[in-house]
Amino acid sequence: EKGPLWLKITVRTPGAHGAYTHFSASATKIAARLIADLEAVADIEQRTPGNIQAVLEASAEVIDKAQGEGAAKILQRVTLNIGVVRGGLKVNMVPSECIIEADIRLPVGIEKDQVMAVVDEIIAGYPEAAVEEINFSPPSWCDPEGEMLGIVQANVNQLKGFTPEPIVSLGGTDARLWRYIDIPAYVYGPFPRGMGSVNEHVEIEEFLHIVRTHVLSAYDYLTRE
Repeated sequence: EKGPLWLKITVRTPGAHGAYTHFSASATKIAARLIADLEAVADIEQRTPGNIQAVLEASAEVIDKAQGEGAAKILQRVTLNIGVVRGGLKVNMVPSECIIEADIRLPVGIEKDQVMAVVDEIIAGYPEAAVEEINFSPPSWCDPEGEMLGIVQANVNQLKGFTPEPIVSLGGTDARLWRYIDIPAYVYGPFPRGMGSVNEHVEIEEFLHIVRTHVLSAYDYLTRE
């Protein structure tokens, strides 16, 4: 799965009355330019390790089906989301502070240092800005030909008549915590309908199917010879 890197960037200026724009630069205007420049992180090139690259290239159609149209295009790219922009007190004041919270997602094969090198270079061009890390979870993955994956695939095929393909998740899950200590962890879950937005939900039958798959797969794994 991709790894989130969350950054808080604070822009500070003296501030002024809205009619006296010659007294101070606007923190919000500076932040707007900075946000546009941060899009440069999406140009970072990566090299997917092992056999992951071949699997993902062969599964582009499946990736879009599982995670929404367009997912395959960004799965192996660094992405930027500006989740928070907070600045200004009143319409007739030049803002003295603007806070940006950026959610940068790292694909498998990208290290945090690569991203921060780009971010630091951008921030260096804005003396009014300071950056701090809020949270970071490295990208993680398992062998796409692993034993547990085969068990899950067999159970889904028996229950629903299709075989799920191994792909990489766009969002983070707690499965990463197992991978960080070298314990394989695969995710089989629901379609992200409205996830993090309006009308977020999981259909009941889909939920029950997932529960059945998990239970059967755990049983098969623990009773295998």
